[in-house]
Amino acid sequence: MTERVLRRFWLKVDKEAEDGHWVWTGAKSSFGYGRLLVDKKFKSAHRLSWEIHNGPIPEGLWVLHKCDYPPCVNPEHLFLGTPRDNVLDKCKKGRSYTTYFKLQDVQRIRDEFRAGASIRDLMVRYNEPYYTLYNLLTGRTFAYLPGAPLPKNTLPY
Repeated sequence: MTERVLRRFWLKVDKEAEDGHWVWTGAKSSFGYGRLLVDKKFKSAHRLSWEIHNGPIPEGLWVLHKCDYPPCVNPEHLFLGTPRDNVLDKCKKGRSYTTYFKLQDVQRIRDEFRAGASIRDLMVRYNEPYYTLYNLLTGRTFAYLPGAPLPKNTLPY
């Protein structure tokens, strides 16, 4: 990482926030994560912080937040994990509308749909709205589960 990138990074970090957060004050994504333009590409500020303090991020791993505060770049609030770890962490902390689904429920719903149940049947049986089931069936949610999700073109709208 160049000296220029490091200087630009530190100009956008406020270490005086509550709860030990180091708050990114620069540009943010629509999800609230800090970002910095590096070599004509945006890089996530929390990933840059990890690399500054811990070195390269191994292939296939993500940088996750212990604190669940997207603009935080404090390396003590960050940890490495897989995409599956990210989903499980999110569910454990109650940040997902899918937290009430057990993994075996998701598999059962997908199996029932493959066996011929309509989304309307599943909506009634599980008391869930259409888009919750649509996202579950197409892999938009629970994409980390084994077995291919259903192709979008097999579902109505």
